[in-house]
Order: sequence, then C-alpha cells, then structure tokens
Amino acid sequence: MLFRQRGKLVRQRGDVVLSTEMLFRQRGVLFYQRGMLFQVISKWMNLFRELEQYINSKFKFPL
Repeated sequence: MLFRQRGKLVRQRGDVVLSTEMLFRQRGVLFYQRGMLFQVISKWMNLFRELEQYINSKFKFPL
C-alpha cells in the first residue's frame, strides 16, 4: 500500500518535472523567435537609415 502511494507520488513528481521542462523549452523557443524577429527588424531599420542617408547625401532635400 505504502509502496504504491510512493510510486504514484514519484510518478506525479516526474510528470511535474516533465511539464515544467516542456514549458521552459517552449519559452526558450519563443525567446529565440522573438530575438530573430528583433534582429530582422533592426537590420531593416539599419537598411532604411543607410538608404535615407544615401538619398540625403545625393539629393539635398529642403525639409
């Protein structure tokens, strides 16, 4: 009886560990994707800034 309860407890604890591990893995994937998105956005922003500087140097717009 006691052994059976202990086994159930151990199994529950294992399930909890597994679920938290899954959660952390999903969160890690989320952070990775978010980081990639930020990298892409910053690259585009830099590109636009360079383009803007290039245009400003080529054609002097009175703004």
